[in-house]
Amino acid sequence: MFKTKYYRWYALVLIVLALIITSYVLVANRNEMIAVHKEKLSLNTIKPLPELKVGDVILRMGVGVDSVVIAKLSNSKFSHVGIISQVHPEIMVTHATTADDATSAFDGVIKIKLANFVSQSERLAIVRYEQLPKASQEQIQAYLSSQEGKPFILSTDSNALYCSNLVLAALKDHVKLKIEPQQVQLALFQGPYIMPQAFLDDPNASLIYYYPQH
Repeated sequence: MFKTKYYRWYALVLIVLALIITSYVLVANRNEMIAVHKEKLSLNTIKPLPELKVGDVILRMGVGVDSVVIAKLSNSKFSHVGIISQVHPEIMVTHATTADDATSAFDGVIKIKLANFVSQSERLAIVRYEQLPKASQEQIQAYLSSQEGKPFILSTDSNALYCSNLVLAALKDHVKLKIEPQQVQLALFQGPYIMPQAFLDDPNASLIYYYPQH
């Protein structure tokens, strides 16, 4: 009788694990399907970009399910944010990502070509803090370089490292910011979080690019 009861529990655990794995695969496939069917942008198809500077903040609407969730949660048309960290010899973006980049499977802070950042988007916006001193650009670059390779941590703790708070940390000592966190109340996701939309809403920032307009 004990063995029978044990085997029943064992079978139940296996069934639950199978359901979890199946759900994960379905979500992953759904994410890939959405990414395939959405029209991705490229530097060859978007309207010309303005001359970019180190410290410019670049937002995108991603092409996966997670991007849709973040955008809906923040009532925004954008789900992710990075920062221009280099302009010569080519433009580079540093961002904290969850393995959704076209050239990386790493969950954390990476520095990638602007073209790769754009390729995982269906909408782009760029804001600039005009009061950013040119002398601060090297300090911002040094800070971002020091963060490369660190793991992505979505948290309200002091060790948090996700896309929006990486950008905030890079800029906060150099420009006047008015970035308001959003209070999130979900079962496994609660507390004040900085959303990408907060940079668009900052009255201290100037919108210098938006595509497409609709």
